Amino acid sequence: MRCTIGSAIADDDAGAAPQTCLAFSVADEGPGIAREHIETLFTPFARGDVGAISGSGLGLALSRRYAEAMGGRVMARGEPGVGSTFCFTLPVEVPATQSKAAPPPVVISLAQGLTVTALVVDDSESNRVALSDMLRQAGFTVLVAADGPEALVLFSQAQCVDVVLLDKEMPGMDGLACMTALRREKPNGPPVVMVTAAGLADEGPELLRRGADGFVPKPVERSVLLDEIRRVTGIPYVYEEATNDRPPEDADVSAAMLAELPSGCLQALAKIVRRGDVMAMRAYVTELAKQHAGVGAHLQALVERYEYVELLRICEGELV
Repeated sequence: MRCTIGSAIADDDAGAAPQTCLAFSVADEGPGIAREHIETLFTPFARGDVGAISGSGLGLALSRRYAEAMGGRVMARGEPGVGSTFCFTLPVEVPATQSKAAPPPVVISLAQGLTVTALVVDDSESNRVALSDMLRQAGFTVLVAADGPEALVLFSQAQCVDVVLLDKEMPGMDGLACMTALRREKPNGPPVVMVTAAGLADEGPELLRRGADGFVPKPVERSVLLDEIRRVTGIPYVYEEATNDRPPEDADVSAAMLAELPSGCLQALAKIVRRGDVMAMRAYVTELAKQHAGVGAHLQALVERYEYVELLRICEGELV
């Protein structure tokens, strides 16, 4: 059996404008169907003309009706002894232009007069540094713990903690166990945002079900982190005013510029980004900038702003 997905331009109706469709087809090498029996297959309760065939004979009839209800078509062709092919099309709308999404608004600081304390708990020094930097840049006061027990001590001694960022995967006391202990210490305590390992962002709903107030995936992006903290706490921010002016180091990097880099270096950088190791990222792009100033400065700016999605887009060749 072979399955194929593609696109097509439909213009069967006289005078109608051509329409872009998705075209799907499934081919087999079974007994095949005689041409004169093709249309009868789409009538209710028809079951073909080859041997003893199970089923009610409603599947193809219903499939055609569903497709036509969505503006598409279902067709079939076959040859006895060779096989059959069933196809259907669905109309789709294609945007006239593909434009790059606008970047999220940049948080400059907390709203005037606010003092907000965050407790960051992570066994990785690189992650602690990255999260602390992101928060301090926005005006947060940051307490840092390398494991669950240290976090409990800081939490009990602190006059006020407004939000807790907890790494889910830690040796000994993991994030969920630490969250339970913090809630036992202060049942009406601050919201907890779980930081999940790279590639496990889909476990977020389960973390919410188990009591977390929010979650962010690694590698953590500054805008995503601050948005999630705002969502769970209601803390207001001051945002940078939109502007069309971009500094030279922030100009779009071209494929030609990337082609000048040593073979394999972007793949190596992508692995570091996916690992979320900010210290390694900084060291790597700093070395690149020594030999390739233009693209190196661009990559350094992205690392310092924790724009990991854009970094991966560049490293994996998804330039527009």
